[in-house]
Amino acid sequence: FFFDCASSMADKQNVSKELVTVTQWEEALQSSAREHGNIVAEIFSTKWGACRAIAPTFRRIFFEVDEAAKLKFYTVDAMPILAELEEMDKAPPIDHGGKKKKDAELFKETLPEAWRPYLAQQNGKSKPLFLFYSSGKLHKTIHGINTPLICETVKEMTTVKTPADEFITNAQLLEVWGEYFDQRQSEVDYPKFMGAMNAICKLTVPLNDAENTALREALGVDKDMVVSAEKLQAWVGTGTIMQAFTALLPQYEERAISVRIEQEEKAKADGAGGAEGAAAEEEAPAEEVADETAPEA
Repeated sequence: FFFDCASSMADKQNVSKELVTVTQWEEALQSSAREHGNIVAEIFSTKWGACRAIAPTFRRIFFEVDEAAKLKFYTVDAMPILAELEEMDKAPPIDHGGKKKKDAELFKETLPEAWRPYLAQQNGKSKPLFLFYSSGKLHKTIHGINTPLICETVKEMTTVKTPADEFITNAQLLEVWGEYFDQRQSEVDYPKFMGAMNAICKLTVPLNDAENTALREALGVDKDMVVSAEKLQAWVGTGTIMQAFTALLPQYEERAISVRIEQEEKAKADGAGGAEGAAAEEEAPAEEVADETAPEA
């Protein structure tokens, strides 16, 4: 009984779990992604150790946040994990089969190629780096101890919202939403949505004012500049985002081709002008030499 009480008190004193291997860090991220949880991770350098000053704040937040938010805190020692990755780089690649490939597609931001740079930048640094993950996606990074911003960020991530699948009935569209946005949320800022549109529809030139207006009207975007899952589902229906976009703006591709041709022609003209200028500069010294030698003749 006394041992259990002591263990319980220890847990309450330290809500963060230290991770020191690639597998531990990767599994923590992917487990949280699968259960649509939230993670606050302090990335630190072995030389300086984890920051003790932030521990009371983490402890308070942990017991204040609703359990439904599935919030977990980790302290991640960057040095042994980076050393392990370097050894893995030297070894021949291992084929993990279809499951590993599927995980790579679903949890891109939980894999080493996504988070390795953040750990590398902490090499020898005394100031900690905090990474905030929600449903396996990096939500925000904060350098140094900024307690108000840390608390605000955790509140953003853990506030209960209506999930996208409450509004999206198109399975393919729901998959796309989960790839680019947080499935636990049913709204996304318009600029972020347009970033996804650029990738999905392979937009080669920016939308003009008329096209932007038409798209915002189709999505029901007003002054708050937010795209809702409900309005997106209504716009796309049973088809795809690409099909809905083409139907809404059928002239876009033709305009994009014209713009690209103009850009290419301008680039060629600028290149030709530059070449003529360079040739003229090369000829100038020869004329000067001729002028200088003329009197001697």
